[in-house]
Amino acid sequence: MVFELKRMIDEKKKEGNGTLFSQFSDRFGTKDDEKKIEKIPLNKLVPYLRHPFKSYSDERLKMLSEDIKVNGLIHPIIVRQYGLEDRCEILSGHSRAAAMKLTDFIDIDAIVVKVTDSQAVSIVIKSNILQREKILPSEKAKSYYLRNEVLKKQKVYSKKSVSNTDEQRICDVHSAGWNEEIYKQLEDEFGDKKTTIFLYMRLNSLTGELLELVDSNFLSVKLGAELSSCTNELQELIYDYFFVKKLDKLDMRLLKEIRMKISNDSITEDKLRNIIKFYRAKQKPKGGLSIKASKMKKYNGYFKDKDELEKVIFQFLDNYIKPK
Repeated sequence: MVFELKRMIDEKKKEGNGTLFSQFSDRFGTKDDEKKIEKIPLNKLVPYLRHPFKSYSDERLKMLSEDIKVNGLIHPIIVRQYGLEDRCEILSGHSRAAAMKLTDFIDIDAIVVKVTDSQAVSIVIKSNILQREKILPSEKAKSYYLRNEVLKKQKVYSKKSVSNTDEQRICDVHSAGWNEEIYKQLEDEFGDKKTTIFLYMRLNSLTGELLELVDSNFLSVKLGAELSSCTNELQELIYDYFFVKKLDKLDMRLLKEIRMKISNDSITEDKLRNIIKFYRAKQKPKGGLSIKASKMKKYNGYFKDKDELEKVIFQFLDNYIKPK
């Protein structure tokens, strides 16, 4: 299955309404005989376990439900067989399925596809990117992570090695960290620079409260990524100190100072406060006099260089403060 997110996003901008799902099967690489729509009981549906996108709000879900009651389900969901109990895993259409459960309907129109785990991830990510007007930072972070995991597995299992056992290969999957080849493919697929992708992926290590602040634009992605390097205990303390109690304002320089000075033993609010107090004291301007350069501009043509200007100034000051 060709994974061409950037091209699909560009195409979406050119498309009118109503054309997206008519081409759904073609986009996701399903076969002609898989395009038929089936009726699936709602109680047989299972959500995709690692779904990276947030669910609709209750209000928006209710609005969608009311629309379905009036107009029916316009676009089918996409599912695949799940387990041995005749259940179906939702790959595209989590919100539509949730909205349908608020109605009197007992089943839902669905396209059942036969896909690998790798292809399933592709459908989950692509369908949501195509449908959503705005992608939250947390959703980007999880999408990048999911796709990265798929690419790592593909890279490891594609290696020709007859000596490695299955157990060793699984270990290799988790140790095959970030590499230039995967960077390049993610760049091509998502249309973002590798530095941007890595920055977003770091958000996956944030606590839920801090990640919510990033999604709400109370924290920048860069500051969130820097916070992700802190332990969960320190993240929770920082969240409480800066965003709940609002005892100070967090910025990148202060955060780096905290990370550098904080020890790995018990972290308390008093220790954090002392670090901040010491940092703020260092930032205060030292006493002394200075003259703004803008105020000296009008004298530029009267002296050949800076040294001559300083000499005249100091001579004047010496004469001024001499005892009369």
